[in-house]
Amino acid sequence: STTTSSSTTAITNDESSSEKQQLEQTTTLKSPVLLTQLRIDAVCHVLETENDFTPERATSFANEAFEVWTKARHDAILHHLAPGGVIETLKDIRSSLSDDKLVLIGAVTDGNSDPRTIKQ
Repeated sequence: STTTSSSTTAITNDESSSEKQQLEQTTTLKSPVLLTQLRIDAVCHVLETENDFTPERATSFANEAFEVWTKARHDAILHHLAPGGVIETLKDIRSSLSDDKLVLIGAVTDGNSDPRTIKQ
């Protein structure tokens, strides 16, 4: 009875240890999570599993596709997000306020924009 009990306990401890290790492995996040890389990896997976691309061809295709997408995204910024020009708009806001008024301006981004590539 004691042997059975300790053997059951040993199995339970082994299972708990194994489950704990699996949980630690699945919940350990690599930091930072790079969303663009995650998207590229997803495209590669689909190209490889559903379209018979080799890993090299899938990676090349996905990278080229994201370069095209990124360029189009940056080109659209001036046409859609800042039609009157950001600098001019900020100057207008500042000139419309008295000296004792403050304006807090913030930006929300998904982090994929590179302001250095946007034509001014």
